[in-house]
Amino acid sequence: LTPEKSKELHLMELRMLLDRAWLMRDKGLFSESRHNVKTALAMMANDEYRTHDAGREALLLEALLLVDQGFDAEARDKANQFQKWNLPIRGFSGGSMYRTKHNLDHADSDFCRQWVWDMTHMKQGNKSRALRHFGKRARNFEYPPHLGYRFWQDMGRIREHFGEKEKAWSCYFGSLMSRPFLCFYPSRITMGYTPIFGQEESGNFHFLGYHDFFLGGSEFAYAANRVAYMERAFGKNKLEKYGKDAIETLTACNTKGIRPLSSLALRGYAHTLLDQPALAEKDLREADVLLTRADRQDPQVIRLLATLCYNREAFQESHELLTRYLLMQPEDAASWRLQGVILAEMGHYDEALKVLNNSLELAPGSTSGLYNRALVQLHRGQSKAAQKDLKLAGDLSPGNKEISRLAMLIRSEPNITTEFIHQPQKWSFSPPDSSGTLGPNLAAGLSGDELLTFIEKLQKDFSEKPSQESRFALCYALMENRQWADVQQLMAPLWPDKIDLQGTLLLLQADRALGQSQRAVELAQSLKTQSGVVASARLWTLVAVICHENGQKEAGNIALELALSLDPQNQALLMMQGQLGN
Repeated sequence: LTPEKSKELHLMELRMLLDRAWLMRDKGLFSESRHNVKTALAMMANDEYRTHDAGREALLLEALLLVDQGFDAEARDKANQFQKWNLPIRGFSGGSMYRTKHNLDHADSDFCRQWVWDMTHMKQGNKSRALRHFGKRARNFEYPPHLGYRFWQDMGRIREHFGEKEKAWSCYFGSLMSRPFLCFYPSRITMGYTPIFGQEESGNFHFLGYHDFFLGGSEFAYAANRVAYMERAFGKNKLEKYGKDAIETLTACNTKGIRPLSSLALRGYAHTLLDQPALAEKDLREADVLLTRADRQDPQVIRLLATLCYNREAFQESHELLTRYLLMQPEDAASWRLQGVILAEMGHYDEALKVLNNSLELAPGSTSGLYNRALVQLHRGQSKAAQKDLKLAGDLSPGNKEISRLAMLIRSEPNITTEFIHQPQKWSFSPPDSSGTLGPNLAAGLSGDELLTFIEKLQKDFSEKPSQESRFALCYALMENRQWADVQQLMAPLWPDKIDLQGTLLLLQADRALGQSQRAVELAQSLKTQSGVVASARLWTLVAVICHENGQKEAGNIALELALSLDPQNQALLMMQGQLGN
């Protein structure tokens, strides 16, 4: 090799080592990152080239990794030995009116030393020192892009850790401006909301979708968004893809101390959505222990743990966990129902009857509540009461073969008792419905020639530049003109693996208008086998309506019961259930 080529390859290898070390740190793999840094420093020890900036960067990264691994004092010692960086600075001194990155004045900055010190203050809980004020001069430095990106990400991370929302937003915006192509950039279209566990009432904030979170984005925001996508994923491939992203990012957050309790619990929830109960229970149990030590309790963590224990038939532990949960959430009819089933499976029939009575007071139209109470009554020798409950359950769900079988069995042999059939619980939670987030329907209010002209324009836009936004805009306009077959033609090719919640709602509305129930029935029937379900009351209400309108009562009742469990106070759903019962 020529000397020039040898130097080029040497510097390229050094750059790749440092970049890989930064990426390993991003993922929370601190040991692997330090190994790369040490290799880079060893290369530079015998370096005949001028690599001062790379050397300073390697020492900075080594100090940050020491902080990440808990060696604060050693990291500070290294930081105190750092040399200042000479960086371009904008907007302070005179000079050419055409100021670019190439002719900016330079100034000395000790941002690398402050970076390490601020991280140590965060680790030690020293809020006042960690949240130091950035001077105007410091904010105008032109940091090297990859260092500026990570510097502002860490500054945002510190402020996020202490619940300083506005300051965190400002820092994440700084990272976006430093290196936008690496950032998690919020868009107008969002998959919506996801439950965040383990947050204190004050001083913290939840992930509420893109509309109320950080521009530029924290890793925790990205992970929470991936979980939101998991909740709404219809295809197995999509569920696994989002799950992999979510779990990998939440693991990094937990390792790096970014909302560690919430990251741990949310990772457990992601494991439940992927039907990985052992991994889910491990994470959730650890989160519950840590929350208890901090004198805090999270009802959803406890409820998830109770369900996991019930599914593996650890009834006593599930009963104890549900007792804790119901003290915090006494209006949850579904959890009272599960508690009654657990008591019955443990043989405590008198207690089970009281609990199931309470459940049915909260949700009198629950088919499963009536069925399970009938089983308990049989064990207590109350066959007439059991027959009455089974009749009510049969009226609510006329196609349910198990209810019909048991009712016939009692009529032929009134004194019979039957064993409880253990049925693992499905995962369904009720984040706020985010189905209106795609923006206004621009075709609303148009009619006649105006609407047709607008549809032509949207069709042209979609054919020239197809995107999710242009597809939805066209669908809305076609719906205004009652062109349901065209809406279905636009959305059906995406079903089921390439469609989101809003697209599914549009497609189902088109199915309903065209009198087609197959897709809705498939969705309702899938609830019998799937562990994770899309947590949208609006979706399952629409599925229930379509099924009932087309005579598919059993599938309709399955969807309606899930919709009610997601939105138990919805008067329209309760009225619908009452009308079907009559």
